[in-house]
Amino acid sequence: MIELYYPYIEFLVQNNNSTFGANVKDLQQLMENFSNTLGPFTLFIQIATMICGVGLIMKGLLKLKHLADMRNMMSGQAEVGKAIGVILAGVGLIWLPYLIRVFSFTIFGSDDYNVPNVQSNAIKSFYVIMRFIGIISIIKGWFLFASMGKGQAQPGTAGKAASHLIGGIMMYHLDKTVVVVTNTLGLSGLQNNMF
Repeated sequence: MIELYYPYIEFLVQNNNSTFGANVKDLQQLMENFSNTLGPFTLFIQIATMICGVGLIMKGLLKLKHLADMRNMMSGQAEVGKAIGVILAGVGLIWLPYLIRVFSFTIFGSDDYNVPNVQSNAIKSFYVIMRFIGIISIIKGWFLFASMGKGQAQPGTAGKAASHLIGGIMMYHLDKTVVVVTNTLGLSGLQNNMF
């Protein structure tokens, strides 16, 4: 579906007269520079999510310890599921790169990432930026799962978390998502004309 906008993006990139008050070549250069800086920033995000995952596992283990202490003092039912949910969300954040590959293979049948073979660097940069947004969406989905385990979740948080995870994987593999959507809607001939 996003490929429907390719002719307009190509036109804006090739046309120097911009109605927005800025030169479109500068916009193309801005997108290229931004996508070039995302590589090291993605590594930083990955390390930060691993640290947050360790923190969530520690919080879950402390919650389990607290529940065990409460159980020794008085009889009653304790909510072990919430502590285990926080631990599982922490594990999901630690194993994020591997889980992205597993979810990608489950949804698309492969885990390789291909930027479409197009002439414009602006479109290639667009795909890199969308991949980064997909990673952020996946991380937000795991934190929503963690908030469910902490007991701070509102109704419908599980659906929001699942939609962030699935939508993030689809955004991460935008090239395959476009192929799936165009084939589903019967627009595959339009996709072949776009490139």
